[in-house]
Amino acid sequence: MKKIKKGLVVAVLFMLLGCSQVQENPEAKKGADDPKPLTLKVFQHIANISDGEFNEFIAGPVQRKFPHITMELVRRGNAGTGRSIEELIAAGDFPDLIWTGSNFLYDFYPNDLLYDLNPLIKQYKFDIEKFDPDVIKDIKKFGSNGELYAVPFSVNYSALFYNKDIFDKFGVAYPKDGMTWDEYVELAKKVSRTENGVKYYGSAFRGPTYIGSPLSLPVVDPKTGKSALNSDGWRKVLERMVQLAESIGTAGMPYSKVDRPQFIKEKTAAMILYNIDFIGTLIQEEINGNKMNWDMATYPSFPEAPGKSARSVSHVLMIAKSSKHKDEAFQVLSLVTSDKEVQSTSSRKGRVSALNDPEIRKLFGADLPNFQGKNAQGIFKATPAPNPAPTLYGNIAENPLNEAANNVLTGKMDINTALRQADEKHNQLIDSMKQSGISLETH
Repeated sequence: MKKIKKGLVVAVLFMLLGCSQVQENPEAKKGADDPKPLTLKVFQHIANISDGEFNEFIAGPVQRKFPHITMELVRRGNAGTGRSIEELIAAGDFPDLIWTGSNFLYDFYPNDLLYDLNPLIKQYKFDIEKFDPDVIKDIKKFGSNGELYAVPFSVNYSALFYNKDIFDKFGVAYPKDGMTWDEYVELAKKVSRTENGVKYYGSAFRGPTYIGSPLSLPVVDPKTGKSALNSDGWRKVLERMVQLAESIGTAGMPYSKVDRPQFIKEKTAAMILYNIDFIGTLIQEEINGNKMNWDMATYPSFPEAPGKSARSVSHVLMIAKSSKHKDEAFQVLSLVTSDKEVQSTSSRKGRVSALNDPEIRKLFGADLPNFQGKNAQGIFKATPAPNPAPTLYGNIAENPLNEAANNVLTGKMDINTALRQADEKHNQLIDSMKQSGISLETH
């Protein structure tokens, strides 16, 4: 098992509406004596969950089945707020459960909070086979001996979102499911033009880690523990970013020049690639009066990874190793992640269930306002790319990569020089973390 030396850490998820009413269920009480009242806390880390979602998908179902259990959400705060991981631990008040993204499990290694769920899974005969096997496989990558530190609640797929009005304006056919990257770039070129003094961009931009996500590229060499940014894979990613910039007329500009604001507010970007939690943003904009005639299609694929969309990120529940109520916490976890009614409701409200159940998937988005008629099932025509081996030093690779991309796009450096410098800077950051006492060791 992997340990950490003691030392010291899209999406905006959504749920627009509602708290379900909580009703007591006397049948849930076992034995002659009623269970003692118990409050279980959930720590929200990185991955969003709205108050409405928490009440509808977690607190409500738990209190209906376990009337003696009250659920409380604790949102992560910055240092000095009393709600950072370290401050909660110091106060002896770290929550029992953790809600986070599957790519952030390593954030809990330095404080020894990860807890292997396998013994509880066996004890309660919990059917882990119900879940998407690829999602479970990605989570298991964080354990070297078969440990499972989390169970998925939902999966954040990716999609191509587009503004139908721009395509209509220029008489260009809408994006279709199953496009390749080259087809995407060619389509972007057709709707990139200036009209009546307004510059229209065929596509918004995303950063290199997102553009390259379908290729499952590592940022750290698992054998050496050194940066893996100076590679042919990342070279191809930057080449594709240059290709897109030339197609939409942004050569010489940083990629952030055309992003969410141009797609949502200004409505000058015809397409954007994003995780599907972006649906919540678009619907909220419509509710606020900023309407857009939008739809979505399958994320475009690369020839090196046919049929693959961006890497999957699941939203998971974990039990903190420090919890004094692990059995009760596991009952909560197993209920909300595997109960068909809970998962069907969350699917109807716009979360992709992690259960391997086609009937639940068909319900996706059914209850979302202003969502009827959208190509909701198109997102499932591509399979999320597998994640590379997780690394403690993965997240700190993003800034050097972003800088390399902008240096290339603005003409300051060629691709080889930019990636060589990014690799050097990433290695410096890795060394700095190790010197601070944050490192992995296997024993």
